[in-house]
Order: sequence, then C-alpha cells, then structure tokens
Amino acid sequence: MKQIEDIEKNFMLWYNEWKQYDTFFHSYIKDNSENMKEKVAEVISSEDTDQIYDFYLNIKAYPEMYSRDLSFLLNRVITCYNLIKESVNINEKICEELDSLKEKSKLPIRFVIKNGKAEPLDKNLIDNTIKYIKEGLKSQEIVDFIKKIRKQE
Repeated sequence: MKQIEDIEKNFMLWYNEWKQYDTFFHSYIKDNSENMKEKVAEVISSEDTDQIYDFYLNIKAYPEMYSRDLSFLLNRVITCYNLIKESVNINEKICEELDSLKEKSKLPIRFVIKNGKAEPLDKNLIDNTIKYIKEGLKSQEIVDFIKKIRKQE
C-alpha cells in the first residue's frame, strides 16, 4: 500500500511540475510576443550590444530551451501516466487532461535517419514549417537587425 501511495505522490509531483512549467512557458511567450514590432525597432536603433543579445535570448534562445524542457516534462508525465493509470487512483480531471494531451501531442519526430542522412517523415510539415519561418524573416526590421548583429561579430 505504501508503494502505491509513493507512486501516486511521485506522479503528482511530476504532474504539478509540468503544469507549473506549462503555465510559465505560455505566459513567457505571450509577454515576449506583445509589441514585437516596437521591440524590434528599439533594438535595431540601439547601439547597446547587451540589449541586442538580451533581445535575441528572450525571443529565440530561452523559448527554445523552455520548449524543450516543457516537452521533456510532458513526455515524462504522460509516460508515467500510461504506466500507472490502471493501478493507481488519479483525479478524473487530470486523467481527462492527460488523455486529451496524449491525442493532441504525440511528440512526433520530424525526420528519420536513413543511410546517415535526415529524411523528412512528412515533407509537407517540413515545407510548411520552413515557409512559416521564411515569412517571419521577411520583415525588413528583422533583416536589418540580423545584419546589425553580423556587423558586430
């Protein structure tokens, strides 16, 4: 009986850790997305290298790291949930939430390695992702920002 209680307790710790990180991540993305044009214009006109680096870290580096952490935490919770859901008492709302997330986020891989080369599993997904990135980079402010950073290197 103590083992089951320990399993439930550990599961809830992992669930709460993921939930807290999820809330933080979405709030962080929302906060950094607001007034993006103004932020880009401010950074482009700045001569402060630290401000440029901070801007890059806040819009690119940190979100990528946070996203990876969040994916790991979600994967851990879902894996644990799949292993224990039949034998441990888990709150019904949590079960519904995790069952829904399992369907929505299969944590897909985008490439498979064949003969030492990465080949897309879904070429349309990759093409659409690249198109989305290129459209985001078409903004003249972003192009100027990148040129300014390259000049400082």
